[in-house]
Amino acid sequence: MIRANTDESILCVCYTNHALDQFLEHLSDHGEQRIVRIGGRSQSDKMKRFNLKELARTKARLSQAASKRMSVVYAKLKKCEENLIDLALQLGQKVTWNDPNGGVSSALCQDENQRLYDHFNMIDQLPEGFEIVGKRNKRLTPSSLFDQWAKGSRCPDYLFPYIQFDEYIVNFWGLDLTARSGMIDDWRTMLLNDTQERLKDESLVFQELSAEKQTINREQDLQILREARVIGATTNGAARYREILSEKSPGVVIVEEAGEVLEPHILSALSAETKHLILIGDHLQLRPKLESYKLSVVSRAGYNFDCSLFERLIKSKFPSTMLHVQHRMRPYISDFIRRQTYPDLIDHPSVEKFENIRGVPRNVAFIHHENPEGGGVSNVVESKTKSNVWEADMCVEIVRYLLLQGYKHNQITILTPYVGQVVKIVQTMRSKMRDASAYISELDQEEILDGVVDDEDRLDLTAAGTSNAIRTSSIDNFQGEESDVVVVSLVRSNANGNIGFLKEEQRVNVLLSRARFGLYIVGNANTLKQSTKGGYVWKPILDSLEKDDCLLQGFPTICQLHPEDAAIQISDHERFRELCPNGGCTRPCFSRLDCGHACPMVSSPCYLLPTTHLWVESSYFFYFATGLSPN
Repeated sequence: MIRANTDESILCVCYTNHALDQFLEHLSDHGEQRIVRIGGRSQSDKMKRFNLKELARTKARLSQAASKRMSVVYAKLKKCEENLIDLALQLGQKVTWNDPNGGVSSALCQDENQRLYDHFNMIDQLPEGFEIVGKRNKRLTPSSLFDQWAKGSRCPDYLFPYIQFDEYIVNFWGLDLTARSGMIDDWRTMLLNDTQERLKDESLVFQELSAEKQTINREQDLQILREARVIGATTNGAARYREILSEKSPGVVIVEEAGEVLEPHILSALSAETKHLILIGDHLQLRPKLESYKLSVVSRAGYNFDCSLFERLIKSKFPSTMLHVQHRMRPYISDFIRRQTYPDLIDHPSVEKFENIRGVPRNVAFIHHENPEGGGVSNVVESKTKSNVWEADMCVEIVRYLLLQGYKHNQITILTPYVGQVVKIVQTMRSKMRDASAYISELDQEEILDGVVDDEDRLDLTAAGTSNAIRTSSIDNFQGEESDVVVVSLVRSNANGNIGFLKEEQRVNVLLSRARFGLYIVGNANTLKQSTKGGYVWKPILDSLEKDDCLLQGFPTICQLHPEDAAIQISDHERFRELCPNGGCTRPCFSRLDCGHACPMVSSPCYLLPTTHLWVESSYFFYFATGLSPN
């Protein structure tokens, strides 16, 4: 509407790179080509040609004067960098008799150190024909004598006759190693003082040249932005490019997931020329993240820094519009959040036509277990995150089973409240599934690298993001996104009713509203019900699931080839490959092949049959599989 009715340029700000890519892709698909995407962390192939750096490289060439300036700046920067490296190497040099900058011998030439200088050099001032030798008749030099002193050696016996009447030199050799190191450090400071000053001067030159380079690039970037109709940036990108965006001065600013964005981040994206600010979000879902709990709303300390501009305006009765029709979830899933949070939510007719999940007799299920959580209290200090190894194994086997039903990797997502469990699930998936990897979002990666998990649980993230990737994410970092099938690991399983993050309604709201077709939750129902702080949130949900026979002791499976057979509930991850090895059941397929023989394979979902039958129709394979002659 804005594009069709105004000439204003539009700045689109999103919380994550993934959300930004989706936003801009939709605009591109609807014909908008004057798009510029700021930031280099896009995972979208479609967005590569719209990236600011790519456009600067291919479209907006520097003017002849600017190009000449840039060449001069690059040459000076290279020379300056070489000088900085050389000076840094000098500062890191070991102090010896001759180095650096003339070494200790140079430092001792000062009046107060002249006696020490004369002492070390007396070796070279003996009468002609005489010399002092050390062990194995090796000739001594001032440098070798200083090295012995610096290492903490006592005065050599052969040297003592020359110094025995000089109390100052005798005491000099009697200093302990700490005192000697202190003197060497003082000499280092004296010798490298000039080098340090040169390094400071060179650093300032480097900063000035870098600033000039940025100015030239900024002129180029601004030229590109002036021609853009739509500019896309994450909240971090908008803050980083604030100066150049203010010069562009977009008339319209759209912020997606505004309820999850801190107010200063939104204000920094506005300029004096902003005419229209559009905030899209949900103040009933997760608030922005803060490093300090004391500054949050739930701490009740009065700071409320994580109350977004979006939430503040809504609660101040500022005019707003709420969407009541949802197009994402099948009705049974939307019922959860309708009862809990959105009583006026309406299902679009299209969601009633969603197909049932293949190979599973229920589209929604809660798989109850009582296997204890890990990462709890260690040395009386609560660990930063939680994990549950049994749930990680179970979730990976559920995902494997769903893949065998014909679902694509990008149709399935595993969610969990703890980044520590994200790591456990990815580790398990990489060890048990050779044909699938795990994709971890940039926000979860940052939390992992920031040390939220223990060192022994650290993960090599370089393998993430392959084509056969299952999205594995913390709940907080999946807000605003969706998946056809969601498998949830709740992690918390204890006798005390401690459920941590799961006591917050906003987080549960996000958890229950991400799935489109199927939702499978793995957790301890008793722990959730017993929680003094979160039991009121979970009890209605669990009661509803139990009433509909969806609160189960195992994951329900049914063979697509033998639907008349009773469903099998698998209560332990180790039994998946025993009871449904190919995603079906253990009965033979027995489908009649073109060759006239019955298929000898164990039952597989129907999507696998064409491939399986092609193999079986080979005479050699039939003989190999059955031991019978095909004729």
